[in-house]
Amino acid sequence: MILGLISLISAIVLTLEEIKLWQNPNYIPSCSWNPLFSCQGPMSSWQAHVFVLPNPIIGIAGFTLLIFMGLIGLFVKMPKWFWTLHLIGISAATVFLGWLVTQTLYDIQALCIYCMIVWACMFPLFWLTISRYIMDYYPDSKLAAINRIKVPLIIATYGAVMLMIYAQFQDFFNFLIGVR
Repeated sequence: MILGLISLISAIVLTLEEIKLWQNPNYIPSCSWNPLFSCQGPMSSWQAHVFVLPNPIIGIAGFTLLIFMGLIGLFVKMPKWFWTLHLIGISAATVFLGWLVTQTLYDIQALCIYCMIVWACMFPLFWLTISRYIMDYYPDSKLAAINRIKVPLIIATYGAVMLMIYAQFQDFFNFLIGVR
């Protein structure tokens, strides 16, 4: 629920920024700091509206549902099919997010801070959801080993994304630290 709430707040702020940009094309979003860390490029790209609606609006709906499901799960034992659908939804969202990460890095070539906050929440959500699902429904299977390695998987995912960011924008980061 906490990761969903953080992501929901980011999606709401990004949506408000996009509305301001629609109202005033000269508006500079609060997340646009320099050519690399800029929401304006990602917001104006076709990738920002893959399913017709702006992606943050889809995020608002999805993260609200995620928080609601978490609250229900605190008080009611939901059936396996419910959690199976939850796992499928989180997995589909993570695949979509992975695609957005690659589009941001290699096509748009600008990093949106609010989007990166969502990335930072979705990757652990994915691994924690898989781990919890397996532990709840298949605790005696060989897949249960994922419970012991979920934290290293989260760290490895963060590391992979950070390496991709560094590799793509190496010149920018080297300039910042004074490496020639």
